[in-house]
Amino acid sequence: MQALHRAAAAWSQEHDLGDDAVRHALAAGDAAWAARLVERHVEELLGRSEGVALRRWLSALPAESVRDRPRLCLAQGDSVLANVPAGIAFLRASLARLRGDAAHATSYNRQALARLGDDDWLMRSFVRWNQTVTDWLGGRLRPAERGLAEVLAERRAGVPFFAGFLPVRVRYDLGEVQRARGNLDAALATCRQAPDTFAESSQTALTGPAHVGLAQVLYERNELEAALDHATRGATLCRQLAFTPALAAGLAVVARIRHAHGDTAGALEAMGEAGQVELSPQVIALFNPVPSQRCGCCWPRVMSTRPPSGQRLVV
Repeated sequence: MQALHRAAAAWSQEHDLGDDAVRHALAAGDAAWAARLVERHVEELLGRSEGVALRRWLSALPAESVRDRPRLCLAQGDSVLANVPAGIAFLRASLARLRGDAAHATSYNRQALARLGDDDWLMRSFVRWNQTVTDWLGGRLRPAERGLAEVLAERRAGVPFFAGFLPVRVRYDLGEVQRARGNLDAALATCRQAPDTFAESSQTALTGPAHVGLAQVLYERNELEAALDHATRGATLCRQLAFTPALAAGLAVVARIRHAHGDTAGALEAMGEAGQVELSPQVIALFNPVPSQRCGCCWPRVMSTRPPSGQRLVV
C-alpha cells in the first residue's frame, strides 16, 4: 500500500497537485518528502492567500519535521519571509534604503535575489520592488519607473495576492516617480487605476494611497478643491492601513491646501496630526517629507511672532 501512495505522490507532484502530493507522501510514511513538498508550495499558497490550506498541511506534518525547517516555522505565521536567508537580506536592503544608503541597499537586494529559489516568486517581487525604489533613491528615475511598471504588470494578472496591498504600494511609488519626472498626466493615470480596481470590492481601504497620490498630483496642477477631496478621502482610508507614509503625505496635502486658503490654524492642525504618524527621523526626506513640509506651515506663525523691542528674531 505504501508503494501505491508513493507512486500517487510522485504523480501528483509531477502534475502540480500539491494537496494530493502531500497527503500521499504522508500516507507512504515519508514525512521528509511531505515536508519538502510543503516548502515547495509555501509561496504559492501565500500568494493565493490560502493560509487555511497551508496550516492544514503543516498540522499534518510531524512536529519535528516543521521544527527542523526554518522556512516551515516561518510559514506557520503565514510569513512571506519564509526563505530565511533571502528574507534577512531583503530586510537589510529595506533598512539601508530607508536610511538613504543606496549602495548597501543594492548589495543586499542582490544577495536576496541570489538566495531565492524557483518557487520564491512572491519574495522575488518584493525584492525587485525594493530595488526599483532604491533606483529612485539613487536618482535613476527612468529605470525606477520602468522597473515599477514591470513589477506591477508581471504579477497582477491571475494572482489574487497581487489584488491586495503590494500592487497598491507599487502603483503609489510609480505615481511618485512619474510625478518626480514631471509627467503629471502619467502619474494621474497611474493613481486612478486603484480606485477603479477596488470600487466594487470589500478592500476599499486599499485605495487610500491612490487617493493621496491623486491629491499630490492635483495640488501641483493647482486644482485645489479636487486635491483636498482626494487628500481627505485618502487620509480617512489610510487610517485603516499599516502603511503610514501615505497617511502622513495625505495629511500634509490637506495642510498645504488649508495654508493656501489662509487657514493657518487648520494647516497646523493637519500637520500636527501628520507628525504623529510620520516615520522615524532616521528615514531620509525622500520617503519622509513631513518635517520639511511642516516648516512651510509653521513659517507664518514664526513670522507673526514679534521679538521684544531692540532684539532680532532668529529663525
